[in-house]
Amino acid sequence: MIFLTYFIDYCRIKMATRGNKTENAVPLIWSCGLWVASSAAYAFFLELQTYVLHIDKHLNSIALGFVAFEFVLSLLAIRVFWKAYHY
Repeated sequence: MIFLTYFIDYCRIKMATRGNKTENAVPLIWSCGLWVASSAAYAFFLELQTYVLHIDKHLNSIALGFVAFEFVLSLLAIRVFWKAYHY
């Protein structure tokens, strides 16, 4: 499960980077789609695992906060890029 989360996060960050560098909304939309899987994985590691250490809870809470913040910034960038492209 941890390797799947790593792969999803790697793809999500790559798509967001490509979208920001090219100022294209489509890779950012894909990145937001991968956000759902990434945040679900962090939520699983946070609450649904059988045995979770306190450090795991803290680190996954921080990771979930960063992913949520990146999602909000991606939505703002999508809005800006979409307006610039369509006007």
